[in-house]
Amino acid sequence: MLLQSPFGQAHLGLNTKTGNRPNINSGGIVSALVPLPPLAEQAAIVARVEALMTTCLTLEAEVDNSRTHAAHLLQAVLKEAFSPAA
Repeated sequence: MLLQSPFGQAHLGLNTKTGNRPNINSGGIVSALVPLPPLAEQAAIVARVEALMTTCLTLEAEVDNSRTHAAHLLQAVLKEAFSPAA
């Protein structure tokens, strides 16, 4: 992502407007400066990601439960439809 950002391209002296593939050696990558947000903002980002991951896990569990419930309903409907009339 750094290489695609205007900051990274300027820092590494990349000119993507020419259409040529840039020649980047490992020394350029190793010496690249990577801007990071302040620690407080990093902590807030981590907390938000963890909250979103918890939400994702909850939603995945709900989807699984819904699929199981739908499968049971389908079995019940098919059993009712194909069982001999009393």
